[in-house]
Amino acid sequence: MRELSKLLFLLGLLIFSGCNKETAESFKLTANIPPGNCRIEGKILSIEKTLNPDLNSPCSKAPCLAKVLVNSVYGYGAGFASRIAKGDTIDLHFNMTLSASTKDLFPNLDVRLPGLEEGSVFIGDIEYVESINNPSIFEILYYEKK
Repeated sequence: MRELSKLLFLLGLLIFSGCNKETAESFKLTANIPPGNCRIEGKILSIEKTLNPDLNSPCSKAPCLAKVLVNSVYGYGAGFASRIAKGDTIDLHFNMTLSASTKDLFPNLDVRLPGLEEGSVFIGDIEYVESINNPSIFEILYYEKK
């Protein structure tokens, strides 16, 4: 019986040591996805240059809308209203704009975002927002640039 315990321990050790960094990172990427959100890795294909005419909106100072290629879908939070898949192209509204979140643009923001441009890859939680007056769209608040 003792030999079996040693064998199982060694087998477990071999399996555990065979886990690579990607597996560990992927596990973190799928954990704690908020309800109503979907965690994706996306690539900015194009940025809509037209600014919002509402001068109270940060989107009047910097672009907020981009066409995004979904490179990976890490998971869905409970109640996510739409299904997207790897390879889909979506219109994504960046609530904090696609520009770097400088103190001029967001003086009270604690977390600074690096900004994104065409070709940039990011990971973030998106939300599907349905609207009666405007076309339904995906939105993102925060992201990590890869």
